Amino acid sequence: RLNRSPPARVRFPPSSPMHDSASPFQPWFVVGFVGHRQLDRPGLIASAIEQILTRLDREQGPLAAVSSAAAGADTLFAEAVLARGLPWTALLPF
Repeated sequence: RLNRSPPARVRFPPSSPMHDSASPFQPWFVVGFVGHRQLDRPGLIASAIEQILTRLDREQGPLAAVSSAAAGADTLFAEAVLARGLPWTALLPF
């Protein structure tokens, strides 16, 4: 189960709808990713992506992702975020 509570260090002014702890709104940390298409060690890259996503989820709170969908590292990233059930936006070059 992923932690979806806002990070403790986020502070909002009293005038913000985010100030009320009962508010349904939460800040999202958006992770952008670009990578190479030809990978010598795709398993190592996939593992590094998983480790970084785990750390960001723990330290930053709710995550959303954005990347292209090219073969290679972009695909590994997209697969990792979708496997976690994170929202993902694909940037297409056309």
